[in-house]
Amino acid sequence: MSLESDLRLWVCQYRQVPNYPITAFDLWFKRLGVRETDILEGLNKLQDQLDREAQVVEALAEGCSQAVVQHQYWCYYCAQLRAHYRLRHRVKEGGGTSPGPH
Repeated sequence: MSLESDLRLWVCQYRQVPNYPITAFDLWFKRLGVRETDILEGLNKLQDQLDREAQVVEALAEGCSQAVVQHQYWCYYCAQLRAHYRLRHRVKEGGGTSPGPH
């Protein structure tokens, strides 16, 4: 499987809720031996996909608010992970402590 597929499988789980812990994700990717910059790049791509899909889900999920809510959770969780890794990357490079736009 590709990193992008692995990231999608991790982020897009039906158990995801707002503020799902980042620690389990962090431990998972460290076991894979993937560089943080690759994780961040993959998360950026996934966020773009999820945002595009969210528009389609909202348009097609008439009367099925659970599908819309679940997809929004995935978008939110991906955004949380991206902010976490952007901040870690900046701190490691000595560039500040606040995440900025991708």
